[in-house]
Amino acid sequence: MRRRTLFLIFLVVSLLLVSCISTQPKYNPDGSPYWTTFTPVSRKYYYGVGSGNLKSKQNSKARAEAMAKDEIARQVSTAVENSIINYISENQYEFDSFENFSTQVANATLRGVEVKEIYTAVDGTVWILSQYDKKNLKEAYKLEAERLESQSEKVNVEEMLRFLEDE
Repeated sequence: MRRRTLFLIFLVVSLLLVSCISTQPKYNPDGSPYWTTFTPVSRKYYYGVGSGNLKSKQNSKARAEAMAKDEIARQVSTAVENSIINYISENQYEFDSFENFSTQVANATLRGVEVKEIYTAVDGTVWILSQYDKKNLKEAYKLEAERLESQSEKVNVEEMLRFLEDE
C-alpha cells in the first residue's frame, strides 16, 4: 500500500512538473505570432523573419520575403565560411580561392527558401517567416563545386566536398 501511495505521489508531482515546463508561446501579448519577435531556431532548418510596411500589400509582402531570405542567406554564409576556414586551416590552402565559393553557395541556397507563415498586423505591416532545410545546403555545396570544377579552378573539389560533408 505504501508503495502504491508513493507511486501516485510521484506520478502527480511528475505531471505537475511537466505541465509547468514552459513551452515557447505561440503569440505575443499584442496577438502577433511569437516568431515576429523571436526568430525560431532549429537543428534541421535555418529560419528568417522579414517585415514590410509599404504603400501596397503586395510590395510589403515582397519586401518582407526579401528580408527573410536575406536573414537566411547571412546564416548560410556564416556556416559555409566557417566550414571553408576549417577546411583551409587543415589543408594549408589560401582563403582567396574559396571566397567566391562561399558567396555562390549562399546565393544558390536562396532558391530553396520556403515561406512558412505570413502575418499582417493591424497597422498593415506584413511579416513573413521563411525556412530553409539544412539538408539542401549539401546539395548547394555539390552544385557549386561542380561549377568550379567545370571552370577548371585550382581547387581539389572532391577533397573539399568530403571535408564539408563531415562538418
